[in-house]
Amino acid sequence: MKWFWCLTFVSFNLFAQVELLQAFDKKTYTPRQKAVTDLIVDIESEKMKEELNEQKIFGNIKNLSFRFYWTAQPERLAVEVLGLPEGFKEVKENLKVNALSLFEDIIPIPLEKKFSNFKFTRKSKQLIEAKDNNSLAPISSYDLVFNNENVLSEVIAKRAVGEMVTKFVYDKTSFSDGRLVLKAQDIFIEESGQKVNIKKEISYQIVAGVGLPQMINVTTKQSGSSGNLERVENLKFSNYQVNKGEALKFFLSESK
Repeated sequence: MKWFWCLTFVSFNLFAQVELLQAFDKKTYTPRQKAVTDLIVDIESEKMKEELNEQKIFGNIKNLSFRFYWTAQPERLAVEVLGLPEGFKEVKENLKVNALSLFEDIIPIPLEKKFSNFKFTRKSKQLIEAKDNNSLAPISSYDLVFNNENVLSEVIAKRAVGEMVTKFVYDKTSFSDGRLVLKAQDIFIEESGQKVNIKKEISYQIVAGVGLPQMINVTTKQSGSSGNLERVENLKFSNYQVNKGEALKFFLSESK
């Protein structure tokens, strides 16, 4: 009987923690709530183009952008690099991999799904520890910090060489139907005597009745024994195609 009570308590405790993540997901805005199932968008970085031109790998690049293709059912995501000459396959593949994370600013991964393979421990009313079941993962655990309204305000990533703290700023907008929209992120990293602060601000536009990112301004400041550096990057989102079936056509053509 005691064992049964213990198992029931553990199951209930775990359910309560998952329920907190689910409640947060319901409070936050995503284009999925607007029945977006097929999406194409171009993301352009003038700063990245300048840096590639300085390296002289591709000669003089006039235009550089990443075109993303996404479908909801089944969920698929692909990216193409536009504006580069033929060849250089390995370099282009590296650019694609680095660009994939940008799409989460358009279609966020639900918190419950992002941490679905983690073990949860409730440290306090507002703090949940999420431990990765994979012992080889570069980040062993996260602290998820919620405010009094059960809104995720901070994520602390525990790494072997230090911590990475991400703070979030939300707001409600005309297109979010009362849900919270991510407007800014503030990331702090300390590693091997170096300090990095990354500030990201997001502005939105409405396309086909859906609120989608228009511009993301990213300011990165680094300080330490090697000196101080600052980098400013503006990511422009354009040429949206929403629910026109064009992403599906792309995936169908790729499978032939």
